[in-house]
Amino acid sequence: MDTKISILFYGRKAKTTRDNPLPIYLRVTIQGRRLELSAHRYVSPDLWSAEAAK
Repeated sequence: MDTKISILFYGRKAKTTRDNPLPIYLRVTIQGRRLELSAHRYVSPDLWSAEAAK
């Protein structure tokens, strides 16, 4: 049986803090079921590339 796993890192602009760093979230999809977690890491919005997800 083949299991498809997808991992995506993304910055969530709606959750910016006072100092304006972007929190990084992780989405894991296994067989169509999603799990979203905070990576507990922050990055400046100018340094985050949404297209490259890094």
